[in-house]
Amino acid sequence: MAKFSPDSRYTKHSQPFKTTDPRGREVLAVKPAVIPARRNRGTHITKDPQRLDHLAWFYLKRAEAFWEITAHNGRLLPDAVLAQARIRIPTDED
Repeated sequence: MAKFSPDSRYTKHSQPFKTTDPRGREVLAVKPAVIPARRNRGTHITKDPQRLDHLAWFYLKRAEAFWEITAHNGRLLPDAVLAQARIRIPTDED
């Protein structure tokens, strides 16, 4: 079984479930994480080259919180957020 880090979006906001794969084997799967909305802390204007984990460290003091910024901007992939001219930054609340 896959293990997720304690700060993972899947640990915090999703549950594994059993299903059957195309070959008939029982496997564990996880649904996409449903991340609750947060208040907006502000907006970051994108400059090249920047990485989302660097922005997460700067604003949230946790590099692995890049997925929180991704979700806050309504995107599934971090690269889609970096393509934006302005990136919304969530508040650091749990």
